[in-house]
Amino acid sequence: MLKVIKSLSCLILLQSALYAQKTDVGFKHILNKDKSLRKVLKQTQKYGIQIIYTQIDEKEGENPRFKSFYYNCKPDQYFYPASAVKFPAVLLAFEKLNELQINDLNENSIMEVHSEITGYPDAFSDSSSANGKASVEHYAKKIFLVSDNDAFNRLYDFIGQEEFNEKLHQKGYSGTRINHRLSISLSEKANASSPEVKFYSSEIQDLIYKKEKSENQTGKYFSSSPLPIGKAFYQNGNLIEKPMDFYSKNCFTLGDQQQMLKALFYPESVAKNQRFNITDVQREKIKNLMKMLPQESDFPHYDSNEFYDSFVKFFVFGDSKAAIPDEIKIYNKVGEAYGFLSDNALIEDRKNNIRFLLSAVVYVNSNQTLNDDTYDYEQVGFPFLAQLGRVILKYEQKRATKNY
Repeated sequence: MLKVIKSLSCLILLQSALYAQKTDVGFKHILNKDKSLRKVLKQTQKYGIQIIYTQIDEKEGENPRFKSFYYNCKPDQYFYPASAVKFPAVLLAFEKLNELQINDLNENSIMEVHSEITGYPDAFSDSSSANGKASVEHYAKKIFLVSDNDAFNRLYDFIGQEEFNEKLHQKGYSGTRINHRLSISLSEKANASSPEVKFYSSEIQDLIYKKEKSENQTGKYFSSSPLPIGKAFYQNGNLIEKPMDFYSKNCFTLGDQQQMLKALFYPESVAKNQRFNITDVQREKIKNLMKMLPQESDFPHYDSNEFYDSFVKFFVFGDSKAAIPDEIKIYNKVGEAYGFLSDNALIEDRKNNIRFLLSAVVYVNSNQTLNDDTYDYEQVGFPFLAQLGRVILKYEQKRATKNY
């Protein structure tokens, strides 16, 4: 099986190479027509910018047509994906529930994590849910509403490091490596470990399924070579004056991110092995969670002053706290850490009958020091991604009306 996966990975890498070393000239021209974008794009290498824009033309009775444009996309140019990895966690968690084929086990079953990992707590409940209990669906909701880190960690517990990676690689997402939990410092061994996870029916006494604790036995999913970022970094309060090596960090290439989004919304348009085993009802549920705004949720409830509409919507509105118009729907997952900002979205303008895919990453760390909490998010990152979204949205609005 591993030989098959490796062969498949080589094939996908060869396919990725088709766009690895080129920028579409016409797309570059569109971007550079905007003065504010051009100012940042002049320093593309400094900011590590990568962009994929995919047009979607849909007519009744016909299969959707896709046309993708790339700007400086290089699968071998590493960027830290941060919270972007939460998207596949949701898809794989729903898929795993289905593939277990256990009566009454589903995304609403009560979920408990019994941890024996040092420094990593149990999770027996969730006070932010309507019934005070945790579930896969509730964790998914928190992930898309505010990018909750603990919610991701609990889905990681359920899936397990080994299965997380093997499943994605089998599906052809070879540019993805998921090595660690988020926002908690654990050893490599701890991150390779998966605690016991139990699922119950609505009555807590009724155990439906127990996943035994386990440890990844297939080896590490680290980079085969160093991935130095920056010039210095802080570790345990001490300044280390050398680049930070991301070889053991998570990886999720921009190409994989957008292809995964396409697999969710248009499963028939991707190869069978790239699809996720989820029902149509679950598919719609995930899509609805992706576009939901914090103010639209009662459980969990979020303060709209802190969690405004664009809190995790970087494209189009990421530089503003104003309300997002009802006709604009953004189905997305962002990433933000170490100076890296990314967004992977399907953007829908219901008033003008428009839908397109947009994925981008920018690195904004002018002092080249990591872990100092001093990044150029507000000055460069958010304005760039917001304006990028506006420019592409305006360009789409000028294209012929599409029916879907």
